[in-house]
Amino acid sequence: MRLWTQALIILGLAGISSCTTPAPSSAPAAAPTPADQPLRSADFQAAIATFARTASQSPALLDARLDYVDFLLDGASGTCGQRLPEAQSQLDQATTSHTAQVLFPDGWARATELEYRILLADASCGDDPARRKHKLEEAVKAAGQAVNLYGNEFDYSSMAVMQFNLSVTERLLGRNTQAVSTLQSAIGMAREYGLRDDAAADYQQLIKWQNDPAGAQHAAAPMPDLPTRSTTLKFNWSAGDATVTVQTDHVRIWKGIVSSARATRALKRQVQASHAGWVISWEPSSTDFDPGVWPIGNSDDRAPNTEFRPSLLRFPDIALSRAGELKKVIDTAKFARRVSAETESQIRKRAPHGAQVPTLMNAAIAAMHVAFDQKAIDADTRADYNLQTAMWIDATLQQGVPYEITAPLPLPGFSLVLINQRIQFRYTRAVPCTPGAPEAACAEIIVHVRPETDALAAALDSMEDPDRLLHYSAAATIRIVTDPKTLAPHVFDARRYWFLSVAASDPDESSDETEVIESERTVRTVAY
Repeated sequence: MRLWTQALIILGLAGISSCTTPAPSSAPAAAPTPADQPLRSADFQAAIATFARTASQSPALLDARLDYVDFLLDGASGTCGQRLPEAQSQLDQATTSHTAQVLFPDGWARATELEYRILLADASCGDDPARRKHKLEEAVKAAGQAVNLYGNEFDYSSMAVMQFNLSVTERLLGRNTQAVSTLQSAIGMAREYGLRDDAAADYQQLIKWQNDPAGAQHAAAPMPDLPTRSTTLKFNWSAGDATVTVQTDHVRIWKGIVSSARATRALKRQVQASHAGWVISWEPSSTDFDPGVWPIGNSDDRAPNTEFRPSLLRFPDIALSRAGELKKVIDTAKFARRVSAETESQIRKRAPHGAQVPTLMNAAIAAMHVAFDQKAIDADTRADYNLQTAMWIDATLQQGVPYEITAPLPLPGFSLVLINQRIQFRYTRAVPCTPGAPEAACAEIIVHVRPETDALAAALDSMEDPDRLLHYSAAATIRIVTDPKTLAPHVFDARRYWFLSVAASDPDESSDETEVIESERTVRTVAY
């Protein structure tokens, strides 16, 4: 099956475009700027125009707009009245786009930080004290929002920096005592996440403020040396049962509408000793579950016009060695038949009313047979276990130190395609294994995954056709909470997106075009 055709089937969109194979192109490119010439506004505007014309829903268009905002705030010449309105216009176009709503359904930290910077710059323009105070107060609100959003995105370094920026802005407003408290919180963040340079720089700023006669009149205790923290992870599973809750949230643009769906299921996981190691088996807590096919908000007066591919909410049994190495995914053919049958039953049972529902149901079932193909299940299961457990066995990770490896993983949207992907990860901090637990006994590891440029280009090269243009991008961020003494998992929170654009290479045939962007968040929590 051709790669992009498989992706359209998984999305249930195979009927809306012909099956001609697309030409390779990971993203449209703007005209290059010579290396010895500084960037100009015109360069950013040309890149934005190119992306808007050739792949209007691409995440690259959002990045281009925000890069332009960065340039206007830092490097562009001109007065406030010339630069700031254009910066705000580009930011508004990015944040109100459907693409941003899909990628950041809970809010977008980088955009909020840029809103803060625009407000801060605007406060310095003009000589009206009341206007300056109002802009600074708005900047304080934006900075606080950015702190929370960066934390939600697991970008702890940026979170700590924004907490520092918040303290500086409070001081500009004359709220010196509050500014000191906020800066102390920034130091605490930097200490918790092992951000040694940030903690030291923030503490020096705190000392300056406290020695300033106009500043807060109370002194903080000296900051002790930051400890060098690390974690060593050992595989030491034991026989027993656990309850696993799985929830997958999908968001997608289709025909100009942002739609979402949620899939949920509870499972019982059993770990049993075998003669060669361990066997992990799964049983559902109930035969009734939501596979996440039908968009949220369906009603008699709002019939669906799209559907989502079913989520795989049950997992095949696996056999491990005593040391934790994955030896076998057990009988994927039988498992694929069983999970397909029960999922199809739930798709039909939960079908809403509407003229398009029979067609959408057939598309969802077709997508299920591709996504639940036994080879795809085998590949996904191996990748999942390796990311969650196997790659950490006997690893010693220094807190805050970035690590990187390359490994073949399934390409998002193309479930049967394995290509090399860059896996970047950090041990960020010790956390409680479960909410409310008194001791921070587990390790939090944040992982970022992105297809390697050369590997993706090679995969797209295999689909060359001069009549088609294909733009594709994907990325994932994963939060893992695991017990370092046993590698017993507690939380596996995976956030992925992928973008696909298929268009005729002839601009006069623009009607023959498909653009889809989808984000997916799957959270698995384990209760022992």
